[in-house]
Amino acid sequence: MGWRWRRAINLGGGARATMSARGMGVSWGLAGFRIGRSPTGSLWVSFTVPGTGVSFFKYLPLKSSQRHSSVTPQPPTQALPHAPSAPLTANQRVLEEIHRSKP
Repeated sequence: MGWRWRRAINLGGGARATMSARGMGVSWGLAGFRIGRSPTGSLWVSFTVPGTGVSFFKYLPLKSSQRHSSVTPQPPTQALPHAPSAPLTANQRVLEEIHRSKP
């Protein structure tokens, strides 16, 4: 287990900003319940029984449109049998070279 740090700032109205080594997260809640977004963008929820030390914490699944990946992996494209009508982009040229170099 490694060391970690965080700094929570109460923003009022049940809102809280938490700064850590990964960035800043935000949350909102009342006594015993809190929902928030981590510095990495993950949505989470927590329930606690005040004064007991008993708590539940869970990251919630994100919809595919909310995930961090801005680039969706695509299968390799096949080389065209004829010259394309539009100029190739740099990525298309690299893919063409890779395809040509395969045995």
